[in-house]
Amino acid sequence: MNIEKLYKLTNKKNATKNNTLWGENITHGTDAKEHYLCSPTVIHAYRDINLAVLLNPIHAKIERKEIKIWEAIGIVVVEDWGKVGCSVLSTIREIEWPIWIKKEKDVQILFAALCAETVLHFYEKKYPEDCRPRKAIDAAKKYLEKKTQASAYAAADAAAYAAAQAAAYVAAQAPAQASAHVATQAAQAAQAAQAAYTASAASAAYAAYAHVASAHVAPAAYAAYADKIDFATLAKQAIKIIGNHS
Repeated sequence: MNIEKLYKLTNKKNATKNNTLWGENITHGTDAKEHYLCSPTVIHAYRDINLAVLLNPIHAKIERKEIKIWEAIGIVVVEDWGKVGCSVLSTIREIEWPIWIKKEKDVQILFAALCAETVLHFYEKKYPEDCRPRKAIDAAKKYLEKKTQASAYAAADAAAYAAAQAAAYVAAQAPAQASAHVATQAAQAAQAAQAAYTASAASAAYAAYAHVASAHVAPAAYAAYADKIDFATLAKQAIKIIGNHS
């Protein structure tokens, strides 16, 4: 088995779920015979630093202000959706946030839109007359271009709808084709987006899309079984486009 360079998120106290403590040159391992993501049989990490940050809302779920990013090395035994599970992982040193974090919300919005756009054909094949999810994606892109109050409300409205639709669709597919936790993540993101929208503030679009990103990523993860979506490439694409907007 090869040792790979990876990235790990912890909170400010160097802890992850179940109060597992990390730090410089700290190693943890598992002696499980079989390995499954999102379970105690592996130690979670990422090959791509951008995904470690962008997928935090549905994976590590660490509060934004509490996040620390660690360079790590580990032995990968299982992976999917840009996330890996290791039998052994060592955190080497804390590292700086990527430069794009200065425009984190814009990157989140575009990453969500790109993920949704990538798997939109699945939804439209089943519901060819429903153009609202496509309009939600367009609203997100227009919001990034204009950022007027009107486009903010339109984007927030579309985001709440798209999240709810994504959650319902993924939940319906879950028994046969997706894992239950993917459907749950989509549902939670939908609720968060709708709650943000009903706040009726000019910042509602930002708040909604910060959460709705995970709702779009979740159905994308479900579709990855068929298309093997490269989330890391989508993340880099979003970062490049937002950078060119500067």
